[in-house]
Amino acid sequence: MENRKEVLEGLLERLERGDPLIIVGLDHPDIPNLHNFYPKRYWESIVHRGFGSFEGKTEHGTFSFYGGGAMNHHHFKDGSWLSWSSLEVSNPEVLKDLEYDCQKVASVLRQIINSMSKDYIKRVSRKAPIFQGRAIIIQSAHNRTVIPVPDALILCDACNVEIKTEEVNLLMINGRVWGAVCESCRLRHHKDLPIRREEV
Repeated sequence: MENRKEVLEGLLERLERGDPLIIVGLDHPDIPNLHNFYPKRYWESIVHRGFGSFEGKTEHGTFSFYGGGAMNHHHFKDGSWLSWSSLEVSNPEVLKDLEYDCQKVASVLRQIINSMSKDYIKRVSRKAPIFQGRAIIIQSAHNRTVIPVPDALILCDACNVEIKTEEVNLLMINGRVWGAVCESCRLRHHKDLPIRREEV
């Protein structure tokens, strides 16, 4: 069974391809649902065509969607659920009439998905305790060498460039610190991860 994040990622892919969707169960004001995806002036144009199918019209054409039990559904182990339907339009101008922007909706849905992830960027001060009192330890069969690392010296664990900014990005994987990453590497490899400012 797919989990909630996997289902949302599938819906996100469709939105990114330009497939408008109506999604019920997220309770987010910027996610189009059955009651908010159209300006109120089009409410009276919507009629039930039977078997859960609805159709409405704007100045430039028609739109149709499914509601209730005719929608796609997914129930999750935690008792939560999601329902969704494609929003079919007779031409692109209808989407403009409905003020529906697939990329804007995709951006909001991406933020929702990212907030569910255990992976994120933790942005901390370069004076945070995690960067203090560090050392490189070289251990051999008979000797142990400890080389102190200056508190002010912070390198990107991805590209090895020195990080000189006042705030440092820590890559968190499954809630644990993987390492420090410079802003260039964050944008190159982890631009979709949410950013949180926390003390370490």
